Amino acid sequence: MKIDIPDQLYEQYLALIQERLFSDDVAHHVQTLIEFELRKRCVPGYEIDLLTNCKSQYQLELDISRATSGDGWKDHSIYRCNYLCIDIDNFKRIVDVDGMTASDELLQEIGRQLQSKYAGANVYRFGGDEFVVEVKDAHWLPLDLPEQINLKYSIVKVEAEKNQRRNSFVNRVIMYHLERGIVESKREGNEIICSVCV
Repeated sequence: MKIDIPDQLYEQYLALIQERLFSDDVAHHVQTLIEFELRKRCVPGYEIDLLTNCKSQYQLELDISRATSGDGWKDHSIYRCNYLCIDIDNFKRIVDVDGMTASDELLQEIGRQLQSKYAGANVYRFGGDEFVVEVKDAHWLPLDLPEQINLKYSIVKVEAEKNQRRNSFVNRVIMYHLERGIVESKREGNEIICSVCV
């Protein structure tokens, strides 16, 4: 496939990737941008996080949107689900001390164990060191990790009336909790109730 790019735009982009990425392979970086957009839209084959083999953050957003939309526009039943939010404590220190390879291996191992312990459940890699598991009625199952690795976790309990445009609210609650609340949670976890029925 051939894509025509105006010379001026090509030169500007080439200068940008040379400056920031120390490369002159424009085609590779354009391909990366296209793949990023495909993952963002959860196009089949691109809905999985490549490092951990868990579902992606974008797939979580899409799954919540589908689940809270109901079976038809008249469906106002209640959507109930628990989301286990997991954060690796002091992950930046692990990266700084042990390096990128070791931290990637840790993320892969956590993804593997979550998929094994919560067999059949949707497991998502939400961000750099954060995971979300759609646990229905299940509870926290400890992972087998080295002693120096600490995980913080919390369960977000969601009740939402379907077809009331609540999916974006549920997404924001999970995102906010991962970014803010879980950082302050006790090591043994806590519960956040997210009731958006009214």
